[in-house]
Amino acid sequence: MSRVPAARVAPAPSAARTRRSRGFVRTYLTPKQAIPGRARAILAVGSFVFVVGVWTLLAALVQNPLFVPSPYQVVLTWWDMMVNLAFYNDVGWSTFRIVAGFLLAAVVAVPLGLLMGSFEVVRSFFNPPINAIRYMPASAFIPLLILLQGLGTKSGFCTSAASSVQTPTTKTKLPTARIARARPGMACFGVR
Repeated sequence: MSRVPAARVAPAPSAARTRRSRGFVRTYLTPKQAIPGRARAILAVGSFVFVVGVWTLLAALVQNPLFVPSPYQVVLTWWDMMVNLAFYNDVGWSTFRIVAGFLLAAVVAVPLGLLMGSFEVVRSFFNPPINAIRYMPASAFIPLLILLQGLGTKSGFCTSAASSVQTPTTKTKLPTARIARARPGMACFGVR
């Protein structure tokens, strides 16, 4: 019997070497193909540099700070607002209105969604108005709520709540309805 010499196994090529041998197009322009982490970071930083560069170029071309202020002017004005004009206070109150309005909407929307998903009678009653209102932008509620509530904090809460009710209701209703269809013996808030 003759002995066959064992084949030599070549070492595996490194990832960087494989990328270089595949070429630029196959590495970076193949659909749904991951790109190297370093390239991803460079592209992320480069996108911000590109936007600021175009902004600076437009500010230089327009030469009217009322329409296109330079990035430097925007940073100076922002800093002045933070230091001298109590900008934090305004941001805090706006955040409070948005969060309080969302919580108010959630208190109404989650139980309503559970009831709509569990009982066909409740779903049949509330589905038409919710579907009609769902596609209205939040800004459409502002004139109506100003007429009803007046100006001030109260109308801010109501605007935030009115624009937030549809999504939690729908997102709660659909899974609850699926559970009720999958397990017909299931009661609204527990198993019989």
